[in-house]
Amino acid sequence: MIRRTSTWRAAGSVIGVLALVGAMSIGVVGISSSVAGARGTTKVKIPTYKNKLNSNTNGWCTPAQGCNGQGGSDANYGTIAVVKPSSNYGGYGSNAPAPAGQKKFARISGAGVDQDTVSGCPNPGYDASLNVPYCQGPYVCYEGTCSAAVFPTNGFTSSVMVYIDPTWAAANPGQQVDWDVGLNNTSGAYLSDNGFTMCTTTAGGGGFYVNLNQFGGCNSSPEELTTAGWYTLKQVFQSVAGQIVVTYSVTPAGGPAWTSVVNTGEPTSGTGGPSYLWFADEDALGLPVAQVSRKNN
Repeated sequence: MIRRTSTWRAAGSVIGVLALVGAMSIGVVGISSSVAGARGTTKVKIPTYKNKLNSNTNGWCTPAQGCNGQGGSDANYGTIAVVKPSSNYGGYGSNAPAPAGQKKFARISGAGVDQDTVSGCPNPGYDASLNVPYCQGPYVCYEGTCSAAVFPTNGFTSSVMVYIDPTWAAANPGQQVDWDVGLNNTSGAYLSDNGFTMCTTTAGGGGFYVNLNQFGGCNSSPEELTTAGWYTLKQVFQSVAGQIVVTYSVTPAGGPAWTSVVNTGEPTSGTGGPSYLWFADEDALGLPVAQVSRKNN
């Protein structure tokens, strides 16, 4: 993100509690997280954000913020545009339909962090020397400034729909897509990242491995998304017994869902509000996305 580009990192590991619902089995190994505790003593309402990406990209970063324009070194966040289903960027999801009830959706592309390019990922992967991904995607700020300093009383939920293209994944192994929700400290400054890490693989005929918070690496997983279609990625943040608990879920169209509950083990007193929603690592050019939302629980 704007404040955090040079400090992108993964922190200490915690073990999530896996709860499988229905027939879909998506496990997670090597879960790592750096979520800090939240403060729930003050009643606060973070403005609700909802955009189906069916007609506009309201709320997403602007050219002045490094999206859809010339961002310069360390300030490129790729592109986002609403398109018709017949569009085809970079060969990803060329036959992707719009989600049910929509005629359009958005396609996003990452951009090179240290290169003067606004679209395209010239070197997918992760720059260990700079501690950042080579390519970053667009983002949405909470409260317009990414500086919320108070955790909502009952926590909050964020979600996004992404289209999975196993055929493209098989032809382009080692590509990474990270969907990240940031948290601030009680001063409204950056604190931590909490997200899904999806990596393309040829295994099983092609698909995306799913892990949590494995920023900086494209790692294998015992579970993989191998069926083409729209999936909902959701994170529910709550303060439980003085600590932040994050419930991650992945739901394909028609369900059922996989859920992983991660107790971060951080104290509640030091964490402020939510910061941003961000495709922090976005190697899949033209990734279809839709129905982005955030709301208080």
